[in-house]
Amino acid sequence: MVREQGRLAPVRPAEDRRSEPPERPAIPCLPTVDGGSYTGNPDPSSRLHWSDRRSETKEAASVARPLGIFVVGLGLALFGIAAAGLIFQLFAAPAEEPVAGVFAAYPVVEAVFISGLFALIGLGAVLFPLALNSFSSHGKLTPIVRVVGSIWLVTGIVFLLFGAMNFYTHIGLIVKSMQ
Repeated sequence: MVREQGRLAPVRPAEDRRSEPPERPAIPCLPTVDGGSYTGNPDPSSRLHWSDRRSETKEAASVARPLGIFVVGLGLALFGIAAAGLIFQLFAAPAEEPVAGVFAAYPVVEAVFISGLFALIGLGAVLFPLALNSFSSHGKLTPIVRVVGSIWLVTGIVFLLFGAMNFYTHIGLIVKSMQ
């Protein structure tokens, strides 16, 4: 029921209603890779229809493809940081730190842990162009895309938790050294 002229009236059947979406003014937007432009108008005849998510993700992946070279370089740098951490035991905590200080007698433990995180993130970065290429050609989550995403998800969560713990341990180190 809809309200017409102050009284309730039955809803008109679907065939009486306008079947096409209302016309909206075109919003200027960035051009697409193939020379068209996406205006935000949900017109089914437009180049990128709002429901065609696969073509949008494929296009985003193809636009991000040049970043793959930079990400590989960052991955190689992370491999170097991981190797330096293991060789020189860079990530050893002093005994005064509340949590990480438990492993102060075993500096290799923390070096392996942090170097492993850096190496895993570097592995995801080195595999990133392959995942991007696979994603831009298929437009769906292929096994390599899932591997890179999983590596970065797990290492990201571990780094987040380790970073939160580090704030506590560094404050504890400062408090202990002030006494």
